[in-house]
Amino acid sequence: MILTFSCAKRTGLKFVDDATVEATLRREALEIEAREKARFEEEKKQTWDNIVSDARESFKTIQPLIDRKCFACHDTKTPVPFYGRVFSSRNPINLHRLNGIKALDFSTQFPFAALGNPPQLSILKSFRTAVLDRTMPLKSYRTIFPGKKIFKADEELITAWIDPLIERLEDYELRFTPQPRNATAHTRKIFEQKCFRCHANGNDRGGFGSMENPEAILSSRYITRLIADTSLLFQTIENGKMPPDPREALTQDELNSVRDWIEKKE
Repeated sequence: MILTFSCAKRTGLKFVDDATVEATLRREALEIEAREKARFEEEKKQTWDNIVSDARESFKTIQPLIDRKCFACHDTKTPVPFYGRVFSSRNPINLHRLNGIKALDFSTQFPFAALGNPPQLSILKSFRTAVLDRTMPLKSYRTIFPGKKIFKADEELITAWIDPLIERLEDYELRFTPQPRNATAHTRKIFEQKCFRCHANGNDRGGFGSMENPEAILSSRYITRLIADTSLLFQTIENGKMPPDPREALTQDELNSVRDWIEKKE
């Protein structure tokens, strides 16, 4: 045992062994790490709270527009018109509204709710796409109510609100979300960002769900174990059929991660 000397105020010299010194250093290192983690979590929470507060305040600039053109189908607090309540379980008006609320519910303002619990980035990008491509409100609805159409001025107002918010959320993700360490974690994050809106957490559009559980997907008929190229899931995303929005198509790096996940190259 190697002994070191330590001065004390009253007792003079005392011996401190290496084990005690190492234990003290480890404790101090853990304390520093804990303080750093606490600071990181506090900064993360404060940043998120600021994003939410600013988004809700700025949403007021587009709320009258969204109220007029979207709330009928995307707001749980907006009552169904009387003609939609007749035979509600089969009424196409009511069913369309229920599907609309599952896809996006504006009633909470920001953060928005959606079946599948997708990230807010995913919800906002889908909302933006619907505005740019004029896929919402639905054509059948716009035919009956032409005033519900999205016009160029509406698009400019919405994108002026949504684009800076998307940019802030992307920066938040980079700063505060741990980067995936392996193909499974990376693949789950890809699914979360690009697939959960339709295929996870109770949402099984097209009869396909449970993408929140990669291990369950690996055991499904959509995956050929250890062979990506013959797996239906991989073929569907590689050829661009899914996600349906080409803006959300998987990058080559993302495709490689999914391939590695299927082929277990972690």
